[in-house]
Amino acid sequence: MLARRSLKTQFIVSFVLILALSLAATVITYLAAFRLFSLLQYKRIYPANHFERQVPQLEETIRQLGTAVLADDAILAHLIPKEGFKYQVLDGFGRFLYGTETGDIIGTRSELHTQINTTISHEGRFVRVIPIFSDESLQGAVALVYQLTPYIPLAQDRLWLIPMGVIVILSPFVFIVLFTYIFARRFAKSIGEPVNMLIEASHKVQAQDLDFAVEYQADNELGRLCQAFNEMKETLKESLLAQWQAQQQHQEMVAALAHDLKTPFAIIQGYAQALLGEIDHRAKAKKYLQVIADNARRGGRLVQEMLYAAELEASQPSIPTEFDLTAFLKDKLDVYRGMGAGKNISVELELSLSEEKPLSVRLDQDKLSRILDNIVMNSLYYTQASGTIALSARTKGQTLHIAVCDTGPGFTPQDLRHLFDKFYRGDQSRTLEVGQSGLGLYIVKQLVEAQGGTVRAYSRPTGGACVEFSLPI
Repeated sequence: MLARRSLKTQFIVSFVLILALSLAATVITYLAAFRLFSLLQYKRIYPANHFERQVPQLEETIRQLGTAVLADDAILAHLIPKEGFKYQVLDGFGRFLYGTETGDIIGTRSELHTQINTTISHEGRFVRVIPIFSDESLQGAVALVYQLTPYIPLAQDRLWLIPMGVIVILSPFVFIVLFTYIFARRFAKSIGEPVNMLIEASHKVQAQDLDFAVEYQADNELGRLCQAFNEMKETLKESLLAQWQAQQQHQEMVAALAHDLKTPFAIIQGYAQALLGEIDHRAKAKKYLQVIADNARRGGRLVQEMLYAAELEASQPSIPTEFDLTAFLKDKLDVYRGMGAGKNISVELELSLSEEKPLSVRLDQDKLSRILDNIVMNSLYYTQASGTIALSARTKGQTLHIAVCDTGPGFTPQDLRHLFDKFYRGDQSRTLEVGQSGLGLYIVKQLVEAQGGTVRAYSRPTGGACVEFSLPI
């Protein structure tokens, strides 16, 4: 289809068709007019030389009448037809005597002698000067005035033949205008269809309705424009969905923070009021103060995790330093063993590193510490008393692999799908009890990927959960 071609091709083809069709229509019109003229010739319309052909006969009659026409004006009035002719009778000096043409045609005797027996042009008409002799001397002349134009005798025929003749003459321009209008409408329609689609699509985008596609397929500029618009819409849709999701997550974050902070602060308020009533009982006051301190710590930890997550989303750059990985892990092991002692949880460390010399790595030590803390804390929350948490570290090439596995209940299929999502908490009652915000493993994923690493979680066949991450060293 022409409408699917390029705009340049559409324009060239339309232009050529306008000229070709206008020329063809003009030729047909001229042939039809010529045929009609042939049928009407000498019946309703006479050719342009109709009066010129009568001049020789009139001239012969006037020569025969001689000087009689100079004295009697009635002779020529009956002789010369009133339709198509005017005449002027002159004396031998070129002066006007009488006639139906009163204009100044010949002014002097010498001019009269020069123009006798000739046909001259006068004000767009033709004049035949017929001399009148007597005894071989010039006595005067008759000037016949006529035009070379088609002659239509009947007035009612002139009402339609003359306008039709004008239309035939102007038909090339009429056809050019007509076909230009027709092809311009077609060209405008081929452009208007995709343009209207794009306008409607832009209104949908303005109304935040992105579930649509511009259904216009063509191998031309407009087709490529619509395709680019669809691609832009998809990119915008992804961007807006991410923005809307971020807004929703922000709302959930605020709601989660408010919910989690409500419990410790309510406990702090209740125990503070009870402490005011038991100010003289030191043992009970000490117990209340400990509860207040624990819940204040819980609230502070929640706020700290929220602030840290916000810093991560602000793309804080890593600050790598060179340090002894073996010593670092052993120091962390001592801390974790102390944390697990309260629940009688054993924390173990297995190293598969170079034993010839301490392994020196270049990493962001603070972020690595934060990663381990969040994973181990998550294991401590879910590992039952007398359970075990095992840390294993090994190097392969220029990559460090660390895994933290526990003897807890493991991950459910839903956990594995959403474990690293912001604010996801698998066991709601348990996490609320210990004051988790659902940001621990989300922060782990952000920190690992910020350093070019990967992280994954899985459940062991023998029971328990594992979180493993890799970092380039």
